Amino acid sequence: QIQGGGEIVGEDLTRIDLLGELGLKVLQITHHHNNPLGGGGIEKNPSGLTKLGFEAVERLNSLNIIPDLSHASDFTALDVLKTSKKPVILSHGAVRAIVQNARCAPDEVIRGIANSGGVMGIFMMSFWLTYNPVPTVDDLINNLKHVIKVGGIDAVGIA
Repeated sequence: QIQGGGEIVGEDLTRIDLLGELGLKVLQITHHHNNPLGGGGIEKNPSGLTKLGFEAVERLNSLNIIPDLSHASDFTALDVLKTSKKPVILSHGAVRAIVQNARCAPDEVIRGIANSGGVMGIFMMSFWLTYNPVPTVDDLINNLKHVIKVGGIDAVGIA
C-alpha cells in the first residue's frame, strides 16, 4: 500500500503501472492535501478528483489495485466511488456521525464503500474515535457498530 499515492504518481500515470509491477495492491489517492489526482481531506476549499484522477481510478481498476479513500476529501471520495467499477476501501479512519473531523467518513461515503464491496477500517486514534483525550474499547466498538448500521457487517474492519 502507498499512502499519498497521488503525490508519488504526480502527472505520470505510467507510474501506477510500475507500482503494480512491483506488487502494489492499494493506492491511497491523497494524503491530507490536494495533489494531481484529487482533493485532500484537510484543505480549506475541498475539491474532488481531477481529470487525471478519474483516469487514475480507471487505471487502478484495470490493474486490480484498490483505491483507498483515507485522507481524501468527501468530494474526492464520492468521485472515486462513482468512478470505480471495483471495490474501494478506506483503510484507516473513523465515523463522522460520532466525531466531526475531516478524517472521519460521512455516512454517504461509508454506504458507498459498502456498495462497492469494499471495507472501512476503523483506526484507534483518539481525535477520530472520540472527543475524549484517550480512546477506549467502547469508542472503537461504537465506530464499528455505526459502520455496520450504515454499510453492513461485511463493510467494517479494524485498521
